[in-house]
Amino acid sequence: MGIITIVVLALTALGLGFGALWGCGRGLRRATLRLGLVVFSIVLAILLRGVLTDILLDIKIDGEPINEMLAEAFSEGDLPESLQNLIMALIKSVIGMVGFIVLFIVLRLITWMIVYPICKIWVKKGPKIQEEEVPYEQAVENGYEGTEEEYALTLAKKKPRYKKRRGYGALVGLAQGIIIAFVTFSPLTGMLVQVDKISRIELQGEAVFELPEEVGITQYVESAPGKVYNTIGGWFFDSITTVKDEEGNKVSIGDAVDIVDAVAGVAASIEDLTEHFETLSSETATDQERIDALDSLGAGLVEAGNALDNLDADSRQMLEGLIDSVKDLISESGDMDPEMETVINNLSLDSLDLSAAGSALQGISTLLNVTEYEGEETVTQEDVNNIVNGIAKNPLILDMVETIGEEDVVFIPTDEDEFDDYRDWFVEAVENAELADEGHRETLRTFFGL
Repeated sequence: MGIITIVVLALTALGLGFGALWGCGRGLRRATLRLGLVVFSIVLAILLRGVLTDILLDIKIDGEPINEMLAEAFSEGDLPESLQNLIMALIKSVIGMVGFIVLFIVLRLITWMIVYPICKIWVKKGPKIQEEEVPYEQAVENGYEGTEEEYALTLAKKKPRYKKRRGYGALVGLAQGIIIAFVTFSPLTGMLVQVDKISRIELQGEAVFELPEEVGITQYVESAPGKVYNTIGGWFFDSITTVKDEEGNKVSIGDAVDIVDAVAGVAASIEDLTEHFETLSSETATDQERIDALDSLGAGLVEAGNALDNLDADSRQMLEGLIDSVKDLISESGDMDPEMETVINNLSLDSLDLSAAGSALQGISTLLNVTEYEGEETVTQEDVNNIVNGIAKNPLILDMVETIGEEDVVFIPTDEDEFDDYRDWFVEAVENAELADEGHRETLRTFFGL
């Protein structure tokens, strides 16, 4: 068990235990008062975190506000404005989350030390218990030895008793402990989950960075308390780490990490693409090695495509913004043919379906294994559909061919004898393919020698 897991478990247990204990001591009414002040502190911390973030970023260093210093630092490079806005938004997101936790701790202390003592003057411990006073004569019979005046004074000084309902107070205090643990550890857990995700991302076969094993971040994320806080508190982490950039787009830490993870998967597939193409073009590669290379490439594209498909709407919007930034950089370079620049400018997530492309390559692998290498696999209509739809669902490929202006670009020559048995399947698949632009159907027919 890692250090973080031990600390979180210990603090959670202490929070729940002391919450129940103090609730029992305060009784139902005052425990409820304290719970209300804690909830008030949470709401106020959420509302003020943006204000605190702006105050911190407006702090001047050598006469210049921090936010202006950061903006100038980013603008000195070649980063497009939209990417600069994204980075600034992520910085605000991190500061906002830390600011929320600090504000909550401070407000909780203030309400405990100042507001609660004042409010409890009007909130009694509970209904007063009416005790029957014993007459002086009976008290003497029971063994009291003082005078009647002394007995009257004793009764006057006697403190009233209240029905505090300690059991209910303990339950309210326990609820308070649960809420405090939730709003404290859910954001911290969410951040550690994102750090763990980033540490697992590989670029060019190497991890982005390695987490010190002794700290135990990965162990905590995979532990029971880490999973519980992440499952029930993931929405809360997203809510307090979501901000809007200068263009009004929602930006959150979780979305940004998901995008990096998905793009890294695409980059890894592109690296595999080069390696597998070398295998496919190698004169020393066996037929089986070529088939396996094509199939592995398809599987990699499917995995990368699934990562992109699993992005939520906000993440996709952020990624579209990044793609636009890359297109701006390419346009500004001026090193590309006008035709290809047109194709790149039309690039978007809607024109890119890596999963379909990967399934197409896997279908081609099966087809070639049967037709070229006389393998034992069986080609099905589904394999042919995957091949055709892999092109149809990627209009970028069709646009590229049309923009280049090459005629008779044949991808799979179904008019040749070895593909004759499957020609009708290709005809059916092309006719049934769903195309955003009906004009692409003729290009698709050419692709397959139809």
